[in-house]
Amino acid sequence: MSVIAPKFKLSEFIKSLLDNAFWAILILNLIGIPAVFMILFAIEMPVINGELLTPFLALSWIADPTRTLPIIQSFMETDMFKVMAFPGFGFAALLAAGTIFVERKMMAKLQLRVGPFYCGKVEGILQLMGDG
Repeated sequence: MSVIAPKFKLSEFIKSLLDNAFWAILILNLIGIPAVFMILFAIEMPVINGELLTPFLALSWIADPTRTLPIIQSFMETDMFKVMAFPGFGFAALLAAGTIFVERKMMAKLQLRVGPFYCGKVEGILQLMGDG
């Protein structure tokens, strides 16, 4: 019994690409833009050149990277950013350190060697700080 592989059809491939592009644009319009507006309405907007920046003007400025800096600075000064971002960075750093440590130990087992072992009393845990 032989298995026949399906043939590649360019029209089906292009159709799948267009379907993916359609859904990406739809999700951006239904979720992404309203989420940006909610953030822009929640933060205190800065005064630029003597004019208060509105969320609608800020949304048009996001497309121009040279004008985005005041918006980002005003967002970074909010309490919401301070409460949410900094513990998140700490958690991400701990997660990355743990992942690197486990990856090194697994690679050592696959290569039939000890791995980081001598730096620190517990399985070479201080090797991460030594590499840093």
